Amino acid sequence: MLLVLLFLLSACTKQKLNICLIKESEAKLSDFVTPVNAYSILTSNNSLTFFIKSNKEDLVKFYQENLEIYGWKSIVEFDTKDNILVYEKPHKYLCLIIRDTKLKDVLQLVAYFKDKD
Repeated sequence: MLLVLLFLLSACTKQKLNICLIKESEAKLSDFVTPVNAYSILTSNNSLTFFIKSNKEDLVKFYQENLEIYGWKSIVEFDTKDNILVYEKPHKYLCLIIRDTKLKDVLQLVAYFKDKD
């Protein structure tokens, strides 16, 4: 009986954690845009990870053209092995890292968010 109760409590805790992660992701996405073909969203406290079928040039261009609509201002871009794009809003920063994967024409996009102090 005790084992069943512990199992049910742990399931409830996991479910609440998943709901919290979903709500946190939705909040981060409220002022962020992703291409229609983005998939496999992974989240952590301050980042979102997507896998996108695209090439780097098109994805960089997508963000250069679309983030301004959501109120982001470009600060700096680095065109290295991993493309790095840094944006800001009055209350937070956004750093995008675009890197190749082992899959053909599939990129990994990691979006890091940081509140301004």
